[in-house]
Amino acid sequence: QQQRPMPKPIPEALMMWGGEIFIFPNLLILPQAGNAMIYRVRPHAEDPNRCTFEILSTKTYPAQAPVPRALPQSVSDVMDPAQVRLIPRQDLGNIPRIQKGLHSKGCKQIWLAQDQEKLILNFHQELDRFLMA
Repeated sequence: QQQRPMPKPIPEALMMWGGEIFIFPNLLILPQAGNAMIYRVRPHAEDPNRCTFEILSTKTYPAQAPVPRALPQSVSDVMDPAQVRLIPRQDLGNIPRIQKGLHSKGCKQIWLAQDQEKLILNFHQELDRFLMA
């Protein structure tokens, strides 16, 4: 089968973004060679502590290969290895502890890492601009 050509990696760009692409307000793309994981988070209409968290997985096929139709899959247990793969399971497993910490009376301020968490800082600055407009 003929292979689809892949672009040459640009290390400077990946270092600048940390390999993540964030599209305001709720889309995160984690690109890899030939595929990508896409996270989309939508708030719950009535409960600020709940949301719909969607994981989309893309894959590049060879030029002549038939592309199967994607089918949505619902997840009933985010910690079930048969339903959710390891890295998203780790990401999702952190959320209850983070929520609990943010609701703690001891949480007065959040300190972000200077380099690794610029994505979070930029998001909140953009959100502030959006809400003030």
